Amino acid sequence: MGGVLLRPVSDNMHVMNTCDDSQVYISAAYTVPQSVCADVVTVGSGALNSLYNLAHGGDELAVWLYGMGAVTPQAPNCCSSPDQLSKPVQQFALNFDFRPNAPLSPVVPGFGLTSAPLFASYAGSPYLVNFAVPQVPAGLPACDGVRIKSNLTVTLTGPNSSAAAQICVAP
Repeated sequence: MGGVLLRPVSDNMHVMNTCDDSQVYISAAYTVPQSVCADVVTVGSGALNSLYNLAHGGDELAVWLYGMGAVTPQAPNCCSSPDQLSKPVQQFALNFDFRPNAPLSPVVPGFGLTSAPLFASYAGSPYLVNFAVPQVPAGLPACDGVRIKSNLTVTLTGPNSSAAAQICVAP
């Protein structure tokens, strides 16, 4: 028999979208037409961020994703509070890129606005990351759903990978 070379990685992230072929169901995705692939980012109300449900500067949003790697043990009496959920072991950083339809932009000092997640946990599969939307810069073009499908790209960067969610914020 031959051997198989394995190269373990600590993280290999992917932001969930409504077109993923997954057994995980996020109820907020119910309102998205099947022909549209929307990143699973929810606004405070629990509804998906979209052209019709804009985020605002200062709002807390949640993004659902896979692949953040190893987690801490879950509290034995889980889960009467979010603090009892398993947390990713690694450190992750956020980059906020306020350009229309911007691609994934890993955290690089001096480029974009950087921050740390407000909260990250392993919700049994997938992972959940909460973050606050920074103040929106003046003159930011509005999403129109055709030419400008997103006006803020939020990239989560870990030791070995990055994943991005493209969202719409109110200018």
